[in-house]
Amino acid sequence: MLALSFIWLLLGVFIGALALGARLRPLPAYLGRYGWAAMLGIGALAGLIGGWLGTILYGRFFGTACAAWIAVLSVTLVFFSPWALNRMQRWRASAK
Repeated sequence: MLALSFIWLLLGVFIGALALGARLRPLPAYLGRYGWAAMLGIGALAGLIGGWLGTILYGRFFGTACAAWIAVLSVTLVFFSPWALNRMQRWRASAK
């Protein structure tokens, strides 16, 4: 399981790097000046958590696929969360 954990960690870093390559870097005010490193770390952590969660729920065979999907979702949500929060605040203000 240690080898699988290392693979999931590398998979998460790779997905975080792909997100940076696609210019999905979060706003500087959201994660600071080192947003690129935070994006790689978020991808790695999400890949590791996703792999373990997938292994517990679905077994070792599907753990890697689950790690990839959870890492992609986490990196994407980190990018879109400031936009979604801003839009929700504008919607609440217009509803009043």
